[in-house]
Amino acid sequence: RRLETCCEEADDELDQAKKELQKYKEAVSHGADQTELETLRTRLTTLQQKGQEEKKKLEEQAKTLLEQKEKAENQLHKFEDLHWREVRRLETCCEEADDELDQAKKELQKYKEAVSHG
Repeated sequence: RRLETCCEEADDELDQAKKELQKYKEAVSHGADQTELETLRTRLTTLQQKGQEEKKKLEEQAKTLLEQKEKAENQLHKFEDLHWREVRRLETCCEEADDELDQAKKELQKYKEAVSHG
C-alpha cells in the first residue's frame, strides 16, 4: 500500500510537471516576459527535484520490500527444511515402532503357542 500511495503521488507530480511544462512552452511561444518565464522555470525545476525525490523514495521502498520478501522466503525455506526433517524423524520413529510391534506380536504368538502346547 505504501508503494501504491507513493506511485500515485509520483503520478500526480508527473502530471503537474507536464502541465507546468505545457504552460512554459505556451508562454515561450506567446513571447511571455522574462519574469513569467523565470517563474515557470523555477516551478519546473522544483517539480523536477520533487520527482527525483519521489523516484528515490520509490526505489528505496522497492529495495526494502524486496529485502523483506527475501528474508521471508529464507525463513520459509528454513521452516520447510525443519518441517521435512521432523517428518522424516517421525516416519523413522513410526517404522521403528511398527517393527517393534511386529516383533512383539511374533513373541506373543510364540508365547500363546507355548502355553497351548504346554
